[in-house]
Amino acid sequence: MGIPRIYRKEDERAIVSFDYADIISGLGIVVFDGYSSEDSVGESFHISNKATSSGDNEISTQNNGNTNSYDFDSSPFNSIQTIKGTFETIFSHGIINTSSSAGRTNAVTVAVYHYDGSTETLLGTATSPSITSVDGTNKVETRVMSYSLVQKIFGIGDILRIKVTMAWSGGGGTYLHFFTHDPLNRDFSTMNAADNPTYFKNKIPLKLDL
Repeated sequence: MGIPRIYRKEDERAIVSFDYADIISGLGIVVFDGYSSEDSVGESFHISNKATSSGDNEISTQNNGNTNSYDFDSSPFNSIQTIKGTFETIFSHGIINTSSSAGRTNAVTVAVYHYDGSTETLLGTATSPSITSVDGTNKVETRVMSYSLVQKIFGIGDILRIKVTMAWSGGGGTYLHFFTHDPLNRDFSTMNAADNPTYFKNKIPLKLDL
């Protein structure tokens, strides 16, 4: 007796281009770069595995003692996919000081969400160590954070959202808190991309359709 074959309908087949795959774990990894665009309405943030440029190469602020969040959204999924496994994110953030005032801090939280157009569902989150400034010098750190995601099916039209939250505090003076997101990995202000990459890379694990 032969082994029965199961033929899927054309619209049930998921055709995905993976950056690399782990056959043993049954996962394919897609790398999404963060970037921004801007129009008459304002600036928007996105993630894409085909990003080639960014309207701006960083998020920056001079406000003090605040927390701001920024949503980096994918395009709507055009096929059903299951996210499962370990997420990894790579980014740089820091504080630029042009005065002698010290003691400012900067930390970044990166959270992964399923978004269906109305409701966010948290799949995982992590927060970087804080940067603390010292007398008039620039402080920059590159972070690699990884954590397990809650397994989640993404339907057609759903969006993968990566929420970046910057939290900062500290004294007076002139300073700039920043988070970089440049797919081209260009230098930023006093920051050398050869020392601290300016891209925002996110490795998304998807279940292979074996």
